[in-house]
Amino acid sequence: MGLLNAIFGINSNSKKVIELLNKGAIIIDVRSTAEFKQGNVPNSEKIPLNEFESRIDDIAKIDTPIILCCLSGKRSSKAFSILKEKRNDCVNAGSWKKINTLIKA
Repeated sequence: MGLLNAIFGINSNSKKVIELLNKGAIIIDVRSTAEFKQGNVPNSEKIPLNEFESRIDDIAKIDTPIILCCLSGKRSSKAFSILKEKRNDCVNAGSWKKINTLIKA
């Protein structure tokens, strides 16, 4: 089973993303505006990483779980590190393309 999960990308993090999506999570993409315009998760919010920390109090007040994404997971990991200090119902999903794959599965 572990090999199939590795091949198809279903791991504990993916399961957490799916769980939060089922709870009505908001998806925040921390890429730049130009990157976001090239492709994104439908209905996701764009808050570039360079604005994330200055907006953390407003982000922390969002009343649904939060899924963070970017291109590869590096920037969303930084955003997650900032946000996890304020709330525990958030996850770094990594790539926005991975979320689209999970949504379509």
